[in-house]
Amino acid sequence: MKLKKLFFFFLMGVCPFSAFSQLKFEGGTLEETLEKAEKKDKLVFVLLPAPPFSAENVVYIEKDKQLFDFFNKHFFNYTAKAGTEEFRAVVKRFQIEAYPAYLFLDNQGGLIYRSSGLYSKSSQYINIAEKALDKFKSGRYLGAHEREYDKGNRSGSFLKEYILEKEKLGFFGNYTLIEEYVKQITLQQLESFNEAVFVLKAGPLAYGKIHRLLLSEKTIYDSIYSSLPIAERTLINNRIISNTIKEAIKTKDESLARQGASFARSTWEKDFARGQKAYQYI
Repeated sequence: MKLKKLFFFFLMGVCPFSAFSQLKFEGGTLEETLEKAEKKDKLVFVLLPAPPFSAENVVYIEKDKQLFDFFNKHFFNYTAKAGTEEFRAVVKRFQIEAYPAYLFLDNQGGLIYRSSGLYSKSSQYINIAEKALDKFKSGRYLGAHEREYDKGNRSGSFLKEYILEKEKLGFFGNYTLIEEYVKQITLQQLESFNEAVFVLKAGPLAYGKIHRLLLSEKTIYDSIYSSLPIAERTLINNRIISNTIKEAIKTKDESLARQGASFARSTWEKDFARGQKAYQYI
């Protein structure tokens, strides 16, 4: 009981007010909110609190009328209570992994910008909202790219922009897109250092067609792994492994799973024991 009281007073002392307690949140589902936004030609701000909290408990800063007015003016605001079916549906749709999550959508449900974490100043919330507004005005945001892709655009320049936009927002399962992209460029282009790095960072399937093609270009492949900082090399390896294993699970492809495990083992070439452990773990 004493611990609960101490925790309560700690929150009250360090975090006296909820930043979003005075936002006007729409009732109903996200789809219903999007319909309202479309009628008023406005965007949608989505707040997903960390379980088990609600929107009112997400962030605590000094109450700021400017913050409330800004969000209420530019967005239809929506939140879902953690643990509900609606909450889980939104989390799955936008692949949310960090909380609290802040999503900015166009009125068709397309993602414009997203962020997560706790901020201590009203200006920081307004800043991410302004980024979303500017991105929307540019017309070159993820939701717009998704619709363009669905309409059949497969040009190399578009696919590259699409992949880069997904990566900026934390979506790294782009192995299908990178396969389509490589079809649009020449072998000479692929042999350039920057182009090869871009393709590898998109996470092609381990020992799949694209990965084998790059492996066959031994000079450029070795150059990448000998010159990039270790953090970037690790990022590339992790994306290749993750995408391969996820696709193997999705398609129930044991052969592909072994390819992913084999590649994971190969990344520990100087430490056989850890490499074998990585292989067995996957």
